[in-house]
Amino acid sequence: MKTEIRLPLGLPEFEILKQSIRNQKIILDVRTTALPVHCPLCGFSHVKSHDQRLRRVRDLDALDKPLYLMIHVRRYRCLNCGEVFSESLPSVPHHKHQTHRLREAIYLRCQDTTISSISRQMRMSYKTVERIYYDIAGKKLSDTPPSSVVGIDEIAVRKGHRYETVITDILTGKVHRMGANRDTEAARSLLETLDARPVKTFVMDMWQPFYHAVTQLFPDVSIVIDKYHVVQKINHALDSVRKTCQPSLKGVKKGRFSLLKRRFRLSEKNK
Repeated sequence: MKTEIRLPLGLPEFEILKQSIRNQKIILDVRTTALPVHCPLCGFSHVKSHDQRLRRVRDLDALDKPLYLMIHVRRYRCLNCGEVFSESLPSVPHHKHQTHRLREAIYLRCQDTTISSISRQMRMSYKTVERIYYDIAGKKLSDTPPSSVVGIDEIAVRKGHRYETVITDILTGKVHRMGANRDTEAARSLLETLDARPVKTFVMDMWQPFYHAVTQLFPDVSIVIDKYHVVQKINHALDSVRKTCQPSLKGVKKGRFSLLKRRFRLSEKNK
């Protein structure tokens, strides 16, 4: 009785020569179906077979098992220039050990969880998953046009309150420029590099030097204070009111966290 299952590979340039399962891994021996029509170096159309090499590439999992393609890569010699070249593999990036679709799937899955989690799920090393993610992310960000929403913030670079100013694209997450210090002049020098961009909105905290630099160079743009600082100020104001009313209201002394909670999270006693 036959127990094997044959599923379409979904990579039209390959034909399956053999399939097997070894050590809980699905192994497919494949080769390309189309022969090269010309030399990629000189363009000459007359080539002859040179030799064949085996290339191991990982593809999308199948039946909850890692799937590997053992590609029988044919090499050819050009009869004009004499160079030896390998046949092209549209589904596999040059010098990579995964197919395009597997690398894209890993990148998309990393959007919703950590690289460590994907590494365990895919049974791949952390470094490999990390390299794939940042390789694709870098290409996608470089191909993404800059948006009109710009963020300005500071980061601590060393102990002792040493800061740098960072200009970022809020919608793409791409860092535009960084510079030393976080005063008005430092912020202005970084913001001046944005003159060619159609900036409509700045997102920042309540640091006055940033506000002054933005209003001096971009007087007509909208300024949005990030919600963390807005909520922080509201909580401080609410706590100040609680302390003022505390002597005259019963039960307010220990009700600080009850006042900060959302109403649907309060118990009947807290209400």
